Order: sequence, then C-alpha cells, then structure tokens
Amino acid sequence: MTSSYVATFGCSAVPSAVNPAAALAQLDAGLQQQKLTAGAAENIRKWLTEPRYAPYAAEVAQHLVWHFEQAGLDPEHGPPLEDLVTVQADRVKTLKEMTGQSKVFYEDLGDYDEGSAKKHLRPVAEEPLRAVGSRLADLARWEPELLNEAVRLTAEELEIGLGKIAQPLRVALTGTGVSPSIDKTLWLIGRERSLERISRALAYVMNRAAAL
Repeated sequence: MTSSYVATFGCSAVPSAVNPAAALAQLDAGLQQQKLTAGAAENIRKWLTEPRYAPYAAEVAQHLVWHFEQAGLDPEHGPPLEDLVTVQADRVKTLKEMTGQSKVFYEDLGDYDEGSAKKHLRPVAEEPLRAVGSRLADLARWEPELLNEAVRLTAEELEIGLGKIAQPLRVALTGTGVSPSIDKTLWLIGRERSLERISRALAYVMNRAAAL
C-alpha cells in the first residue's frame, strides 16, 4: 500500500488513467488493514461503479475468487462473478463484504429470517407470489429489464403497490427482506432457482394459512 493511492483516492476526482481493478484491490486491502480513510474508500467505491468502467468488471471479479475460496463458495454454482460485481459494487465497501452478502446467489437457500417471513410471507402474499411466478415462468429471456417489467405488470394487474409483490418475492428468493433491486436479485439467482424458491415460499404461505 503506497501513500500515493491514499492521496489520489482521497481526492474528489480520480484520474481516469488509474486502473479501476487495481484501485478496487487497493480498496479491499486498505479497508481491511484500516489504512484508507472512510472518505478515500467512498471515493474509490463510487468511481469504480461508474458505468464507463463496466468493462473492468471481469478484472475486478478476479479479485473475488480468493474471498470465495475462503468462504467455501464455488463461483460455478451461481452467476458469473462479473455480473455479481456490476450489481453489488455500489452496495459494499470491500470484496470480503461483497462475498458475505452474495452467498444467497451461490448456495441453497436455508431457513427464512423469522422476522421477514412473519411480516411478508403471510397468506395475503399467496396471490401476488403465484401471479408473479407464473408471469416470470413465461418470460422468453431472463434479463433485468424484462424481470422488472414482469413484477411491475403483475402489481398493476392485481392493483396493488409494487412493494406488496417485491417484498414477499425478496424474502422468497433470499430468505430476508434485504437484497439488491428485485429485478437484479432475480437475474443473479437465475430462472430455475428463482422459480423453485417461489414455489417453496408458496408452500410456506399455504401451510401458514392452513394453521390459522
């Protein structure tokens, strides 16, 4: 870690000549070693997530491999790491944090968070989950724009707020009430796994209703 990186990335503007993949590596190492100020780290993070640096996602993803290995995650059991980077880069500050927040995309879903399930996987969620699951299953392509449209059109069709679908769907997909945008969450989890998790959530909801 050199002082030049701290000086450079502590500024409000970052020179375009600096390689963003190298910058992210410095960010990751620096934050873990507490050698970068919070302001410098934030500047790096914001800069790396600018659309014009999207081509560097594959390079950035290479730095994730070691963290995945340490966490016991297999990158082959989920979305390409460069896709993950494009979604998660503006939600975390280190690659270690990105790994921790991304396990749901590479592992089988465990138990639902109790509070999230109690709040969002209620009997009233059955119709929205069933309707959006059916619409998603009919999509010709599994792309964020089409996924977003499917969720939005389902909400309009049922005449309910988007959150009445998005939050139960988010819990169904991730087990919690927190994730990237619902279209990006669906995209990263993938068609087969998403539809399986929606079916599982529907079973949970119906069992809950039967117990009333």
